[in-house]
Amino acid sequence: MQRFHYLVGYFNMKERLVIRKIKCLQAKELLALKRYILKFKNRDVYEKFAQVVLDEITKTDEEELIPIDKIGKALKLSDARVNSLLNELHTHLKGFVITELSIADELRKIEDGIKLLVFYNARHLDEYYLNLYDKLEKALQKYKVRDEFYYRSKLAIAQEHSIYKYRTQPEGTFLQQVSDALDIYFVWHKLTQSAVMINHSNIHSTDFQFHLLEQVVSHVKTNPYPDNPALSLWSDAYELLMNLDNVECHQRLEQAAFEQIDTLAKRDGRNLFIILANSLRRLETDQDEYYRRIFKYYTFQIEHDLLLIEGIFPPRLFDNIVTIALRVKDPDWTVNFIEENLKKLEPKVQKVERGYNIARCHFASGDFNTCLLELARIEKVKFNDIHLNLARRRLTIQAYFEVEHTDTEYSVNQPDRAISALKKFLHKNKEALSPEHERANLDFARFVNRLCEANSDKKIQKLGEEVTATRLLPCKTWLMQKVMNTVSS
Repeated sequence: MQRFHYLVGYFNMKERLVIRKIKCLQAKELLALKRYILKFKNRDVYEKFAQVVLDEITKTDEEELIPIDKIGKALKLSDARVNSLLNELHTHLKGFVITELSIADELRKIEDGIKLLVFYNARHLDEYYLNLYDKLEKALQKYKVRDEFYYRSKLAIAQEHSIYKYRTQPEGTFLQQVSDALDIYFVWHKLTQSAVMINHSNIHSTDFQFHLLEQVVSHVKTNPYPDNPALSLWSDAYELLMNLDNVECHQRLEQAAFEQIDTLAKRDGRNLFIILANSLRRLETDQDEYYRRIFKYYTFQIEHDLLLIEGIFPPRLFDNIVTIALRVKDPDWTVNFIEENLKKLEPKVQKVERGYNIARCHFASGDFNTCLLELARIEKVKFNDIHLNLARRRLTIQAYFEVEHTDTEYSVNQPDRAISALKKFLHKNKEALSPEHERANLDFARFVNRLCEANSDKKIQKLGEEVTATRLLPCKTWLMQKVMNTVSS
């Protein structure tokens, strides 16, 4: 009996310690911990428990107790199970601190160290200065990412060391170190910023001026930096951007992206894969192979946590991944992706994104009735993304069309009703759409309507020719498939 009381006391103490450690996190870090936990394939009960605990911590003051007993009872968990889940939460907390916060801590240490270096140097405290200088150099060697922070810190340390050298060895070549660090800092900045600008220009036809860029690229090509392979990587990115059909450059850059991804900042990694994807669209003529390779790009970025922006999954990108996944994977994989990443979307769009994308999975599986049920669940939900609204309405039309040809449960005019609803929506939101997008959706509605009414091979053949000739047309592949099926039947 005494041992039992001792164990209860131990668990209560452990419970308080876990909560106390988590309460040390700042609000932003607490949100990051929630996202960190979602990275793992956790059991539903642990995920619910962890989220409730973290939500309670967010709402309570530092000294206020968290009602762990009530949480356990609400989730119908035994005391032993609660303690087991607390252990798991504690393990994830440690992993989060080591892998996520430790990076931020290292950055703060280096930044504070540079300030201290300036202090020691200004007061001629050479012994302290040299000791700290060596520590900062070693700390930057451990910092593997070649980003703005790395190159800026290298330059700041070099500049400070030149002041020390000038004081102690005025006849030395101390200025060369500063010049070299400044060159690398400028070259890296020029290449990465220009790559982003050129990529933006290729997509949006924006006219930018790129002063000194050709000279910088030529310099990197003729004077490689073996200790800074990221410079060669961005030089290749520029070369590919200037000629997206360059197969050799694409292959070289793709290999470098996969091999060096851990040395790049996440934003730079995203930009690099955007460049590769835009080039691949020009290079790969086999459509199936194109989707397979794009899917490889996406899964690699998911694995390396590159796609989240400030911890949030952009909805359009989320939809694009589902589109690509349905082209190359079975719908079950895609459903798992949706469920595992749904909470990384903004809360206000989660319900609509889930309903729409799960409906797409059912449509791809040929389960058109379930697809319509999922779409019906989000029909009354208000959301502002007009393109997602249009996509949802087009999918409804497609599903009704398929059901009409496989199931007598639905009346023959269901596709007509969905088409009318799409047209009304387009008219109501005319100001928010470009003329091209409005025309494309109207063409889609018109072609489906004609497909439903076509009663001769001649009309079907003419419809197929018009669909083929229409450049901008949503669901064009599906429409052509339906035309071909109608002809063969």
